[in-house]
Amino acid sequence: TERALSTVDGAAVVHFAAHGRFRDDQPLLSCLDLADGPLYAYDLDRLHRGPTTVVLSACDVGRSAVSRGDQLSGLATTLLGRGTATVIASVVPVPDERTAEVMTSLHAALRAGTAPAEALARAQAEHGESGFVCLGYGGAR
Repeated sequence: TERALSTVDGAAVVHFAAHGRFRDDQPLLSCLDLADGPLYAYDLDRLHRGPTTVVLSACDVGRSAVSRGDQLSGLATTLLGRGTATVIASVVPVPDERTAEVMTSLHAALRAGTAPAEALARAQAEHGESGFVCLGYGGAR
């Protein structure tokens, strides 16, 4: 998790493909399960500068919950708060097989210069998936 944090700090595009867990009761304890342990939402607060675009290819991690002070909390909202412009993430459980196909099409479109929101919409339509959302600025880079 430490190496992942140092690698993604300020990067242009970051993609996490992992299992994810969202915690309604403690959204800052929502996490991505990495090889060496969980990467919690609160860990992302240590980033100096959020990556420009982040793809969270994991179940449920695009969800947020209202916490103290009526503030939204979760992995995606923490990234947006650290300066990430665009977060693409799932808000429901998604099947691994179809997700891999969607992500391949998504990244091909992003490399071709398609805006993130449009790239995601096309990729999901192509593969019959609808569990991902584009949060933040989904326009042209």
